[in-house]
Amino acid sequence: MSEIDYFAMGSWMLVLAFAVSALGTLIGLICIRHAGTPESTGRTGLAWLTVGAASIGGVGFWLASLVLLLGFSVSDSPVRYQLGPIVAALAPATLGCLLGLVIAGNRSHLTRSLAGGAVAALGLVTTVMLGVNAVRVRGRVTVESLPLSFVGVIAVVGFVGALWLTLTYRDSVRARVGAALIAGATVTGSQVLAMSAIEVDIEPGVPVPNGIELFDFAYPAFVGGLLVLAIPIAAVLLAPLRRPFESTLGEEPGLAQPS
Repeated sequence: MSEIDYFAMGSWMLVLAFAVSALGTLIGLICIRHAGTPESTGRTGLAWLTVGAASIGGVGFWLASLVLLLGFSVSDSPVRYQLGPIVAALAPATLGCLLGLVIAGNRSHLTRSLAGGAVAALGLVTTVMLGVNAVRVRGRVTVESLPLSFVGVIAVVGFVGALWLTLTYRDSVRARVGAALIAGATVTGSQVLAMSAIEVDIEPGVPVPNGIELFDFAYPAFVGGLLVLAIPIAAVLLAPLRRPFESTLGEEPGLAQPS
């Protein structure tokens, strides 16, 4: 019977995926913070949310999941991947995250946080499912449905919690870091659980399956993803972060004008 190894390149890949997911999410949450300032209204606020969604969904979801897929191997067969589903997984990761952020809004509201977190989680689950269904070996690959249902539960709970924490404590750096760590754990846990749902039935006479070796695609994707993070980082550094409008209400009034 073929043995499946989920961390063939070493368990450090799990740490790397967690770090990539947490970093992408943290930068995205900082963009969400900018989107909630009085100066960021209308198109400016939507632009911040779009950049944040690209950071969270594109890097925190998609790229981190790709890193974990690199460690998947089967003892009796080379592993190949269909390029189409791998590339297509980027769309639900980013768009689902953007729609979730728009629904959640800029203020703490339990119902909107639940809805926004659920939509973002749906984007993650779709991304994960496309990734595991892109696996090809010498034989048949099946994906069990039960573990995937738990992936949905983990994703919803994790991202509802991360959004609620971010929006409830909008001015807290610790809250954003904590939310990013929660999101990183959610992404890595979801991907590992989805990979555990893969079952293979090797047929020795079958030729090597068509597809790509994932490392050939993942390496430039990893470099490109980190370069993409330079966009929101530069935007954050160049745009001064002003205090929310509510905080100005407690400021001392200026000097009275002479009559």
